[in-house]
Amino acid sequence: MNPHHVILLGPPGSGKGTQAKFLVQNYELTHISTGNLLRAEMQGKTELGAKAKDFIDKGALVPDSLVIDMLVKFIKTLDPSKGWLLDGFPRTAAQALEITKQSILTPTSIIELLVNEDTICERMSGRRFDPITGDTYHIVNDPAPVAIAERCIVRSDDKIEIIKERFQIYRDQCAGIHEVFGDQVKKLSVDGSTISQVSAQIKDILG
Repeated sequence: MNPHHVILLGPPGSGKGTQAKFLVQNYELTHISTGNLLRAEMQGKTELGAKAKDFIDKGALVPDSLVIDMLVKFIKTLDPSKGWLLDGFPRTAAQALEITKQSILTPTSIIELLVNEDTICERMSGRRFDPITGDTYHIVNDPAPVAIAERCIVRSDDKIEIIKERFQIYRDQCAGIHEVFGDQVKKLSVDGSTISQVSAQIKDILG
């Protein structure tokens, strides 16, 4: 069987991180995060990392073409008999177009997790962050232990107005991605679904 090359998309709070772990564990995929790649290139003081640092030091965004170069470089180091999971990238139509120009980045599956805004707000506004341990809890689904509950805080990006803004940005940008990839994007509505139910839907897509 040919290896799976999966792009996983979804707004903040959609459970994308949880499903990424499921995919990595069950399909032996290499997890790829462009943010992690960027940090690794800069820490390694590579040529690509130096170029990226120049943009960041100037307060500019790293160009899509440079991020794509990092992706291509990394995927070339992987065992071709194994698959990979590209987590949360592309984010824009321009990035999606860049991906289509590189055969090594051609996905076998593109999965998008769909969640409505109210569900996202409920999930994310209920999160509480422990500034000492770095752990994250949820006031309903995973409450912090009583002994530390008072010190847990709401992160600035978990406030309702910020959540709604990020959700709208995601929707606006994802519309362009759909135009590039068309019917190749498999949309999974995860409202009201358990983690295992979503995983089962993904398994149906990948086989």
